[in-house]
Amino acid sequence: MTFLNDAYNTLKDPEKRRAWLLQKLNPAPSAKPQVLSDLAATWFDVQDTAETPGEQARQAVTGFQEQLRTARQESQNTIQRLEEEADEALTRGTPPGCDTLSSLRKEILSQATLSSLERDVERLKKRLFIM
Repeated sequence: MTFLNDAYNTLKDPEKRRAWLLQKLNPAPSAKPQVLSDLAATWFDVQDTAETPGEQARQAVTGFQEQLRTARQESQNTIQRLEEEADEALTRGTPPGCDTLSSLRKEILSQATLSSLERDVERLKKRLFIM
């Protein structure tokens, strides 16, 4: 009964299900974090702009924060689509393909990068007294 309860809890929680899929079905080791190069370049520009606090810095930080929100939403949509693909495969009784799992891993790692950038933006906002 404990095994069934654990299985049910894993399947009903998207994050636990995602972790299980990636652990058990082990996608190709080539799955590396997706570099969010456009956002990274913009972030460096925002940091340069913030060296001279003022309205321009405030606008740069606010604009970058909106870009982060958009990137997070797009990534979440991609994760949802990939999870649906994996679920369909499992429903058919076959493991999801390596491409699906590799893409899913990349998106999850991208989410971690986005979270890190969001924390950095919050620190910068505090330093610039932006609410």
